[in-house]
Amino acid sequence: MKANKPICHYCGDSTAVNRHGTAQNGYPRFYCKSCKTTFQTSYIYKGYEENILRQIKRMSEDGYTPERISYELKIALTSVRQYMKYETIKQ
Repeated sequence: MKANKPICHYCGDSTAVNRHGTAQNGYPRFYCKSCKTTFQTSYIYKGYEENILRQIKRMSEDGYTPERISYELKIALTSVRQYMKYETIKQ
């Protein structure tokens, strides 16, 4: 049985994704030929997960403080502040 290929986190293409070895933590890495980037499907540190920015944005709109977001999502406070700063610059 053939395993499903993951969708690229950057361009959203799944047809051009190939295995690209393993990371130091043992998780498989993938390479996207379309956008020429590598990524993992799961991470040990939750701050690198794909939808973390969306979760931080939603929680900050709901009135959570950066400290509370950090505690709830189990990521570093500096990462939360960095994502929030990135989001304000982007707008």
